[in-house]
Amino acid sequence: MIRAGLRFLWDYPNLWKLFWSNVLWSSGSGLYFFIWPNFVRDLGGGPQEIGYLTALMYGVMALTLFPGGWLADRCDRRRVMLWNWALAGLAPLLYARARTWPELIPGAVVYALFFGWPAMEAYVADTVPPESLGRAFALTNSGYALGAILSPLLGASLLPWVGMRGLFLLAFLAFT
Repeated sequence: MIRAGLRFLWDYPNLWKLFWSNVLWSSGSGLYFFIWPNFVRDLGGGPQEIGYLTALMYGVMALTLFPGGWLADRCDRRRVMLWNWALAGLAPLLYARARTWPELIPGAVVYALFFGWPAMEAYVADTVPPESLGRAFALTNSGYALGAILSPLLGASLLPWVGMRGLFLLAFLAFT
């Protein structure tokens, strides 16, 4: 089953690239996201601030999906995806600069930009025949889960040596 899935992705090189983009993205965020609440606390935030930042991120995700659908239908989908990744990829750099929890807000906002997600989904839908859509979505999106498997372990192992800001810089490299 796995071999057939990888062969399927190999037949569609751009889906293979999306798969690996998802692997790298989740690997980057997985380096630090599991200890994000501790970082917020270290910058003076408490449970309410952690909840505020989390709600803000999900609110931005929800709100940017709407214009993302509009952009996916009217603009070059690859460019929409690249612009989204370029903007959201700045989040770890903004986090690394923060000295107080409110300074995390700009990073939380840009990290949660999801206007490129509809473009990615529409791109996948345009790339494969209709009878292969389920497999194409499952395989490209499985990259996200794959990247999230080992990155928290790696982040926990690296944290004592590079610190939280070092993890953010490594995440930025993975996002890039």
